[in-house]
Amino acid sequence: MTLKVTLLSSEWKSSTNGDLSTINRELAIQLAKHPNVDVSVLLPNCSEADRSSAESHNVKLVEADRVPGFEPALCLSFPPRDHTTDCVIGHGVHLGRPIASMKRNPNYSHWKWIQVVHSAPEEDGIYKDISEGQKMQETEIQLCKMADQVITIGPKLAEAYKCYLCPAKQEEKVFDLTPSIFSEFLAVEQATKERRTFRILVIGSGNSCEDFNVKGYDIAAKAIAELKDESYKLKFVCAAGGKGDIVAENLLHHGISRNQLIVCSFDDNREVLANLFCEVDLAIMPSRTEGFGTTALEALSAGLPILVSGNSGLGEALKKVPFGPQSVVDSEDPKEWAREIKRVRQKERDVRLSESRFLREKYLEKYSWEEPCKRSVEEVHVGVGNEAVPNAQEAPKKLILKSLKMLELQNDWQLIICRLAIISLSEKYFSSLSVGNLPHSGVQVGKRDGREQSESAPGDTSVSEDNKELNQLHSAEKESDVTEMKSTLPRGFSVDSRNTTGRTPLMNAASKGNVQAVKSMIKRGADPSLTDYKGWNMLHFAAEGGDTDIISLIHTHLPNIESKTDKGETPLMVAASSRNLHAVKWFLEKGATVACEDKIGWNTLHHAAQGGDTDILSLIHTRLPNIESRVGEGETPLMVAASSRNLHAVKWFLEKGLTVACEDKTGWNTLHHAAAGGDTDIISLIHTHLPNIESKTGEGYTPLMVAADSGKFHAVKWFLEKGATVACEGKKGWNTLHHAAVGGDPVTIDLILPHLPDVDSKTADGETPLIIAVYRGKLRCVKCLLERGANPLTKDNKGQDSLYHASSHDPDCFDLLQSHVSKSESTTGND
Repeated sequence: MTLKVTLLSSEWKSSTNGDLSTINRELAIQLAKHPNVDVSVLLPNCSEADRSSAESHNVKLVEADRVPGFEPALCLSFPPRDHTTDCVIGHGVHLGRPIASMKRNPNYSHWKWIQVVHSAPEEDGIYKDISEGQKMQETEIQLCKMADQVITIGPKLAEAYKCYLCPAKQEEKVFDLTPSIFSEFLAVEQATKERRTFRILVIGSGNSCEDFNVKGYDIAAKAIAELKDESYKLKFVCAAGGKGDIVAENLLHHGISRNQLIVCSFDDNREVLANLFCEVDLAIMPSRTEGFGTTALEALSAGLPILVSGNSGLGEALKKVPFGPQSVVDSEDPKEWAREIKRVRQKERDVRLSESRFLREKYLEKYSWEEPCKRSVEEVHVGVGNEAVPNAQEAPKKLILKSLKMLELQNDWQLIICRLAIISLSEKYFSSLSVGNLPHSGVQVGKRDGREQSESAPGDTSVSEDNKELNQLHSAEKESDVTEMKSTLPRGFSVDSRNTTGRTPLMNAASKGNVQAVKSMIKRGADPSLTDYKGWNMLHFAAEGGDTDIISLIHTHLPNIESKTDKGETPLMVAASSRNLHAVKWFLEKGATVACEDKIGWNTLHHAAQGGDTDILSLIHTRLPNIESRVGEGETPLMVAASSRNLHAVKWFLEKGLTVACEDKTGWNTLHHAAAGGDTDIISLIHTHLPNIESKTGEGYTPLMVAADSGKFHAVKWFLEKGATVACEGKKGWNTLHHAAVGGDPVTIDLILPHLPDVDSKTADGETPLIIAVYRGKLRCVKCLLERGANPLTKDNKGQDSLYHASSHDPDCFDLLQSHVSKSESTTGND
């Protein structure tokens, strides 16, 4: 059974509307990662670019029915009539009120309601409009009372809303979700060279003028002025429409000089945000009160030092993390903020960046989407024991909750999914359950995995037919959990049950570095000799997790440290590509072979280059001195580092004197590989050694073509600015526009078209950019090309046009093309 979840949102974009948009988007993305959860987002309207972005995360965007005279947010009360879901998630007052209205409709009354809260309007009102704040607070509390469950963002709000709901005896409905590190910013590489100026970043909210006092923007300006040093610069970034001119004037009124202030606007582009984090030295969030503060967390995710207010959810979370308190300022005094800013700057840049990375690592261990959370499911606060159950229909639900109480869930998102399952599964399913067929060890809604059998034999790792709507939740972490689970669950339960990729709970625990869970599961009979469906054994997963205690334990059961996956990867290779230095040292001390190759010819140095950790590279290099090793397809480790966007690894290889001009077996040189990676800093660095930007591969592809083919807009822009030729063709007649169609990025298409205006140019096989985009299902690119005049009726050498290709490859593209042709014919007829 697939669980359908719908989130209400005002936009798909993030970072333009404060925490609300960022959290909504991340919540949708994280829930959609679960294989048996269908996630949709209901919005007033959305663009094709938004749809394409959401689809890349397995999220479907749905537009609400438009009602004349209704504001966009209120239109969310009217989902399309054919839209179905099990659970609907609101967020705050504006996105919660439509659900309250929706639930009055008999067609939607059975939908379960989760209300997300990210702010305390009453606190905000102290610094804005007190009466308005109280009114918003009362509305928020009423919405929470009406909802089936309440998710608060961060510990600060969890405590507050438990108090608010206590008089109604509903505090058990509150669940604290503390946001973790945003993985999309983990690859951001901070420059290590010290700068003459020290730039301090403040990211404004959706309405920076209205929120000026509550967000403490005046504190930031006064703190910079207090330093009396013009080398300090304040970079204030307004959200689009944030009235930057007015904000700038307000900041200047608080003592900061004009030559110390930079005010600019910001759109929703996440790559632009990542680049912004590289341009500054410190991000601060001096809010007088803040529900959580995701912008500062995004900065930390990028490895940027941060200072945050103690009166914020993030501040409270950081206080529970090693070295976190030094990033928290428990004061509204600008002088105190100035002292803390100066303290950060006085450290060497590489030291403060190293400390920031360490803090990020420790925060990720404490609060993680993926790492085990030290939180019991007893927070569900449902009494289950030997007491009589007053309602027979509720008994099966109590049994599910009882099994949940026996274990700690793997992460916050799994816990949310379990809660959704508990309140959303049909009563018909509940009524079919009994103690004798209680699911294995928890609630995970979805398809069953493994062999189909009517009855589970002892030790069977598949899920029985009776339990096909619930799969094994791989998340028991404590020995006591495993003990109680094993004694209570039905005959036939296996601690080696597999998920859809063939992973067992033991494999998951090892890959996450959870020593206690690994020991407990092995003690309870988990088989450490199993492999997943890709040939990874426990030693590979332990190497991925990087915990040497786990590796040592698994090694006693699997002594062969040279075991290989289906792709020929050894545990040492996995440890190297996963950036686990201590694990690499462990395997080397045990005599692991460094020079062996996987099935594509990569040796350990290639895998270390892919990981990008220069300490690991240095360690491997002592045992594998040939950094020019060219095996398999002829790729050097430098090429791998360049295509993997690992700038420091590229610098390391260049400092070792590795040859840049060599080519792999397909004729790609290092500049081609750098273009495929798309990092312009790496491209610039390689270009100093390889000045010929028109070099061609064996197929005749230039670096510009490779960048376009990979959808790397900034790399394409870099090559164009350097004068790269757009009109040249490869051996099959493909020009840069054809490659851009493969990449599928409309912005890249628009960047290339002024240089190559023939939008219907053909390859040697007669394929136009439109045909190529259709064939590859690039819907946004198809739309862009049509708008730029591409002819959907142009045929290739086989006599097949875009409509023909779309009919067998992509129904959405076909509908778009058919509509375009119909409109064109209608226009022609009218003429």
